[in-house]
Order: sequence, then C-alpha cells, then structure tokens
Amino acid sequence: AGGKLSLNWRTDQEMFHFKLVGLSSSYVGLAFSYNSLPVDGFVAGIDDAGDIFAEDLHLDYADFLSDIYHLVPDQKNDIIIDKVEQNDSHIVVEGSKRLHDCGDTSEDLNFTGDIVKLFYMTGSNNLESNFKVFYLDLKKPSECGTTFITMYTSVDYNLSALEDDSASVELRLDLHRPNPSGDAKCKVFKGRTSAKFYTGFVPVLKGYNGENGLIRRITVFQCHP
Repeated sequence: AGGKLSLNWRTDQEMFHFKLVGLSSSYVGLAFSYNSLPVDGFVAGIDDAGDIFAEDLHLDYADFLSDIYHLVPDQKNDIIIDKVEQNDSHIVVEGSKRLHDCGDTSEDLNFTGDIVKLFYMTGSNNLESNFKVFYLDLKKPSECGTTFITMYTSVDYNLSALEDDSASVELRLDLHRPNPSGDAKCKVFKGRTSAKFYTGFVPVLKGYNGENGLIRRITVFQCHP
C-alpha cells in the first residue's frame, strides 16, 4: 500500500502463516478471493484503547461502482495471532489462518486453488474497539490495494537476475488496448527447439497502456505436446 506494507507468508498442509509489517500503521489486514470480491479476511493491530485486537472478517456488502466493500466480524474468530508489536515507525503482526475445514463456508474461504487475489489494508488511525463494519475502499491506494499470491507454489518475485545470467528472447503481443471493464489477450508462441526449459519471464510494459493501471496481470503457461 504505497510502499507502507510488506507481507511474508508460507503454507503447510493445514495453515497459512503470515507476517505483516506496516509502516506508521496502527492496524494491518488481508482479505482473500478467487474472484473480484474480498469474501474472507482479517484485520489486526492496536485499537483506540491501546489494546491488541484481531478480527476475523467476511464480506457483507459490495458497492461495485464505488469499489467499496463492507467487511463484518465472523461469528467465530478463526484467526490465530501469535504476535503484535508496535513502535513509533511500524507495526508487526504475525499469525496464521486455517486453509481448509474452516467449519463455516458462509464466512470462511476454503483455499482449494493456488492463485489467490489478495486485498491488503493498513491505516495509521486506531480502529474503534468492537467495530461493527470495516470499510475497504479501493479508491484509497495509501490504505489498501490488491495483488495476487500463490498459496502452494513457490514463486521467485525477483527476476532481475534473469536479464544478466540467462539467454532471453523477445516475444511481442499484437498492439491491443485493454478494455477498462475487463479484457484478456492471449497469444501462443512456438518455443525454441534448442530450449529444454524456461526459467522465467520479465514483462516490459511501455507507453500509456503500461502506466494507466489497465494491465493487472500477465500469465505465462508452458505447453507440453
């Protein structure tokens, strides 16, 4: 969120383990989705009374036009918080969340797929204790945003070494302007006969379409004949 929030995570057979660090924050949180809705999440930090809190949340209302989502506390709190530490510069929250068999699918997401859309939240103002609704407003990029993570696949997000240490080939899609309401462009490229495997890719987005936020994700698949 504007460089103010970092996430480290890992999964085992049962749990999603996380460590969130928010700069100049009083609370941090995550919400998860296999579509465009933050259906399941949590928020944790320091409340207005100065006490540590953690709330397991689920989606109650979505305003698609305004990009505002109302998240309310679950009947049963399934979030496990191991540590909350705060100083003058940042807050650290460590904990875990069950991946499967959450007991209530109306409030908890069953993590069956690998790629998950992640909503992240952070704020410098203390939340009220026993709040009824948490407002996730995606029009406030300094407080929240979205990205994608993998729950079960190990992914190297630092691909800078590929440019120096690996041979590369340039592949270009046809010129195409994405539709703001949702669009996809797919093209199949024939791999080099001399290549035994591909180590990664570095997408280069240039010009207006690479800077206006319309391009949200690029996925590369390798096909085996």
